[in-house]
Parts: sequence; structure tokens; C-alpha cells
Amino acid sequence: MLDAKRFKATSFCIVGNLTPTQWSTIQNCAAHGHEVSSHTLSYPDLTKSSQSQLIDEELNSKNLIQSHTGHNCVSLAYPYCTVPSESTTSQYYTFVRSCNGSLVSSSPSDMLAIGALGPDSTVVSTA
Repeated sequence: MLDAKRFKATSFCIVGNLTPTQWSTIQNCAAHGHEVSSHTLSYPDLTKSSQSQLIDEELNSKNLIQSHTGHNCVSLAYPYCTVPSESTTSQYYTFVRSCNGSLVSSSPSDMLAIGALGPDSTVVSTA
């Protein structure tokens, strides 16, 4: 449907236990120019993870996506919208989505916590 309208999408994927069929769908999306991004391996609350778990979730999900799609994985969406150590995250991702309910300007001030609307969000203007 998106391809028919020439729209491009970003899909944030939890990739730790995907089946070959699920990977095939993701590869097809990437092949059609859609961005495939990380939502970690197993969707833990990263603020409650040890440093080694944080690295495992962020780095290995990025590596899996890149190895299956052949494209760089440059973005992450934080599970549960909780922001862990940005210094660790910045080693692996160029930008990251959080769920602060704000509208994002064309040049966000914090690329490691770009606001997005979650299912229970109310819109907050940052203008």
C-alpha cells in the first residue's frame, strides 16, 4: 500500500527471535526503500538493564538488521519510551525515538531523544 502511493516508512523492529518468514518480510521492506530500524532484541526496559545487557540489546539488534537487510541501521526506538545511558546509545545510533508526546521541529536539539506520539500521548508543542 505504501509503495503504491510512493510513501516510505520506518519500521522499528524487535529482532531477537524472528522467523525466516518474518526476516523475509523485513528484507522485502528494506529492498523497497523503507527504513528498518531497531526496537532492540527483546524489548527490555533499558533503564533497568545492566551495561552489558544494554550493549547487547542495542548493538546486536543493529548488527542483525544490517546483516539481514544489507542496509545501515542508524536509528532506534526506546522500548517503553524509557531513555537509558545516552553515552552508550550514541555509540551505535545516529538518532533515537522517545515518546515524549511532542511535535518535533525540523532540527531537534537532542538527536538521542527525538519526540514521538505514543498511544496515550497528548500533543505538546515545542515551538
